Amino acid sequence: MNGIYCPRPNIHCNGDNLKKLEKSLGSLKTGDVVCISWMDTFGMDRMTWEEIDELEEPSHTKCWGVVVKKTAKYLIIATEICDSCSDGNYIEMLPFGMIQECKVLDHIDLEKARGDFETDVEEAEEGP
Repeated sequence: MNGIYCPRPNIHCNGDNLKKLEKSLGSLKTGDVVCISWMDTFGMDRMTWEEIDELEEPSHTKCWGVVVKKTAKYLIIATEICDSCSDGNYIEMLPFGMIQECKVLDHIDLEKARGDFETDVEEAEEGP
């Protein structure tokens, strides 16, 4: 992938690590099942100064999902894929510069999977 977006360098976004990550992310295709970890933002409710002093740096976030789209700056994965009767798919939009690691575990044909969902729904509606 040309020009992985990296807003500011960090230990995972330089040298050999960046080259490995660029290769990994650049070769991703729609339908790849991935195990991915990224640095995320964390919001906290009202905190006292003492609680702020005791805060520790959070670890990275990790999940598994299916690549549904890539843009110039984001990798978009579905961590839950649903049929047309549901209220939609659960999506994570991950900025490339925040991704720490990405491993392809498998590949599925999303178009076929969507068709299989539709068939299952139709059969369920028809009943036995």
